[in-house]
Amino acid sequence: DEQVRRCFAYCSIFPRRHKLRRDELVKLWVAEGFIKTSKPEEEMEDVAKNYFDELLSASFLQKVELRDGREVDYFTIHDLLCDLAEEVAGRDCFRIEKGFTGEVPQDVRYLFVGTYDTKILAEKISGLQKLRTLIIGDRIHINSSTACKVFAGMFTKLTELRKLRVLKINFVGLAHARFSFPGSIGQFKH
Repeated sequence: DEQVRRCFAYCSIFPRRHKLRRDELVKLWVAEGFIKTSKPEEEMEDVAKNYFDELLSASFLQKVELRDGREVDYFTIHDLLCDLAEEVAGRDCFRIEKGFTGEVPQDVRYLFVGTYDTKILAEKISGLQKLRTLIIGDRIHINSSTACKVFAGMFTKLTELRKLRVLKINFVGLAHARFSFPGSIGQFKH
């Protein structure tokens, strides 16, 4: 099934051994527009969960077990299948991990940034006109006025990316920060 293949290829955006949560991945697939329903009464999230279960039962995804044998609600892609997912995704998916110094393909559509770095944002991401998804994997601490100013600048840069539909950032300390999102942030689809 083409939709399941796209969902699997999308997983290549994440680093190897990255712990994926089922509900998070399902929401991302729906936000990306990968999920189509064949019946009006079907919910997209239910269809996406079925795709997830298909990938799990075919061993494309595997449940993470703790060293003591307990299962947790995380899943990973087997290392060998990461290579396959990258091959299927082609240049659509890309990730920037710690220590990255290369160039990001200009036609990348889905980007995972493993470590937040304002220089990477300014130099590598702001010119990606086909970018539809930006996921910043680090937990970002906003607990100072300097951090708030940095993020205000970051969001200004992101609004230049006209095709950006999905933005996922893990903020920590946002409740206590004096920071407001620019009005243009509401133009994102998800």
